[in-house]
Amino acid sequence: MKRFKKHILLLGALFLLALNCNSQINCDSLFNVAIDHARVKEYSEAIDKASIVVVADSSRNDVRLFIANVYAWQSEYSESKRIIQEVYTASPANEDLYTTWLNVLLWNKEYVQLLKTVKIAVDNQYGNQHNLTMKEALAYKGLKQYSGGIRAINQQSNLLDSADVIDLYKSLMNLDKSNVISLYYKLEVFDQESIDPQHLGYVEYGLNNKREIWILRLNYANRFDLQDFQPEVDWYHNFDNGNYFYANYGFGFGNSLFANHKIGFEYYLPFGKGNEASLGVRYLVFPDEDAVVTTGSISKYIANWWISARPYVAIKDGGYNFTGLLKARLYDNNPINYWGMELSYGNSPDDLYFYSIGKNNEWHDAYRLRLERNMSLGKVNELRVSAGYGHEEIKTGLFRDRFIFDILFKRRF
Repeated sequence: MKRFKKHILLLGALFLLALNCNSQINCDSLFNVAIDHARVKEYSEAIDKASIVVVADSSRNDVRLFIANVYAWQSEYSESKRIIQEVYTASPANEDLYTTWLNVLLWNKEYVQLLKTVKIAVDNQYGNQHNLTMKEALAYKGLKQYSGGIRAINQQSNLLDSADVIDLYKSLMNLDKSNVISLYYKLEVFDQESIDPQHLGYVEYGLNNKREIWILRLNYANRFDLQDFQPEVDWYHNFDNGNYFYANYGFGFGNSLFANHKIGFEYYLPFGKGNEASLGVRYLVFPDEDAVVTTGSISKYIANWWISARPYVAIKDGGYNFTGLLKARLYDNNPINYWGMELSYGNSPDDLYFYSIGKNNEWHDAYRLRLERNMSLGKVNELRVSAGYGHEEIKTGLFRDRFIFDILFKRRF
C-alpha cells in the first residue's frame, strides 16, 4: 500500500510539474534538488526527482546523463549504459555524453570498450583532449598493454605539462619494463638477550610478458644458529576480463627452517568500482606433518587510499588456527610512491618468516604493527623501507617483543 501511495504521489507531482514546466524554473529547481540528494548519497531520491524532469522535458539530456552517473556511482552499470546509449542515439555530438561514457566504462573496467569509445568520441569531435588521452592510456594500463598507453601520451606530448598525465606516463614507463630485479633483507631483534638477531632475505627476478608474470625467487633464513635456502617460483596469469590467477611452488634445501615443499593457488576477481576479492589455498609439507591453509582477501580503493583485509585459516594437528591481516596504503599521484600500515594477529603463513617451522610459537597469540614507505628512485628504481613491532606469546601467558626492520630494492629494465 505504501509503495502504491508513493507511485500515486509521484504521478501527481509529475502531472503538476508538466503543467508548469513551460516555466523552466520549475524543472531547474527540481533538478537542483536531485543534485542535492546525490551529494549526500541519497541516490534513489536523486533518480526519482531527476526522472520527473526528464519526463516533463524530454530535451534534457543533461539530466539523463546525471541519472546515468548516479546509477554508476551505485555500480549499476547496465542501467547507466542503457541511458548513455539513449543520449548517444539522440545527440551523438553531446560533449557531456562522452565525459560520462568514458568515466563509466573506466569505473567498470571495460577497457576494450573504453578504447572503442575513445575513437567514437574523436569521430564526433569531442573536444577534451586531456580526458581522451588519460582515458586511452588508462585503458591500455588496465589491459596491461603499457606500450599502448605510452604511445597515446607521446602522440599528445603537449599534455606532459599536466601533473596527472606525467605521473601516469612515468607509471607506464616503469610498468613497461619487462624485467625486474629485487633484493630484500629483513632484520629481527628481540627484547631477550638469549635470542640472537634473525636474518631473512631474498633475491628475485621477475619477467612480465603482458598476459603472464613469472617470478623466480631464492629465499634465505638465518635463525637459531641454522641456515636454510628456499627457491620458489610465482606465476600470474591475466585474463581479458581483468581477473587473474596466482600459483606458487617452493621447496626447502635443508628442511631446517623452511617447509620441505609449499604450493599455493589463488584467484583474484576485481568487481565494482575499485574493489577486488580473492580466494586461495596453501599447502605446506613439513618433515613430520603437513598443513593446509585457506585464505582470501577483500580490498578497495577509496580516492588515494587502498585498504585490504586477508584472513588465513590453518588446518593442522587436527585443529584450526586463525590469522588476520589488515593493510592500508596512501598513494601519491605516482602510484609507486605510498605510505603503508599493516596490522596483524596470528602467524601469517604468507610471511617469509612464518614459512620457517618454528613450532614453539605456531599456535600462540601474536600481534604486529608495521609502517612502510615505498618510493621511486629515478625512472627505473624503487625502494621500500619499513619498521615493525611484534608482541608474541611464546608460552601460555608469557610474551616477548620483536622489532623488525626491512628494506626492498627493485630495478626495472
